[in-house]
Amino acid sequence: MIHILHVGHNLDWHKKATGKNYDQHEDPSVHAITKIYNYYKQNGYNTIVMGASFRSVGEIEELAGCDFLTISPNLLAELHNSNKMFKRKLSPDKGMFCPLEGGVSHDLSFSLSLSLLY
Repeated sequence: MIHILHVGHNLDWHKKATGKNYDQHEDPSVHAITKIYNYYKQNGYNTIVMGASFRSVGEIEELAGCDFLTISPNLLAELHNSNKMFKRKLSPDKGMFCPLEGGVSHDLSFSLSLSLLY
């Protein structure tokens, strides 16, 4: 199974709903993908997590190590022309030991919250 999360679209919604601009470290989309990624890895789900619809290289940097990322040609060019080295932030091993903030439940409400991210 694959779970695709649209980072940019989710961020657009949050900006419109709150009127706030988010930097890459506080981006609610990045936090959501990180939490979902860690949940799947901790619980042994054979699910690929894929980030899509990025708006910035900063979002990509924060999700370095995610199973798959779809990156637009303009952001790929920006990455290619950059000398910056990214540190892996997500990994299956690391995800196994991350505490799940907010106590994710194993019921329908969690599934519903995942679907509302879009």
